[in-house]
Amino acid sequence: MPGEAPGNINGGEPVKPNQDMTLGLIFIATGLFALYIATDYPMGTLARMGPGYLPSVVSILLAGIGAVLVIRTWFMASPAVERWPMKAIILITVAIVLFGATVKGLGMPAAVLILVLVAASSSIRFKLSARSVAGAVVFSVACTVVFVTLLRMPMPIVGSWLQPFTF
Repeated sequence: MPGEAPGNINGGEPVKPNQDMTLGLIFIATGLFALYIATDYPMGTLARMGPGYLPSVVSILLAGIGAVLVIRTWFMASPAVERWPMKAIILITVAIVLFGATVKGLGMPAAVLILVLVAASSSIRFKLSARSVAGAVVFSVACTVVFVTLLRMPMPIVGSWLQPFTF
């Protein structure tokens, strides 16, 4: 329209960031940052993957999904970002930090159990019950089997803090 400021759409209304655009930009930033970190590790080959292979692939996929979300905002409507879910952001961040801080001391199963329960408590639907703890235990055991036993990642099953209590 004549006389309208360039880049202003919606008839002069300020444009609110929408959920897909915001999430896409977060995915792109996280993927590129993780890819930058992964470049310090040897890639290896597809047959003999090095420690940088999987993080690089996951980083590229995450950034790609973010790009698709950003591009999608040009063609499809998405709800506006009204407010940030601060409780969820804080609890999920705390869960990840707790996992990193306790995995060596407690071991993989206990650290995953803490991670799952703290992260799940960020949901308004979460209730601490025998069922939720049982689900977290099953997930913890499954993660331990997959990562420690099958993929042979060097993570302790019983951490150094719990060694005095083992038989």
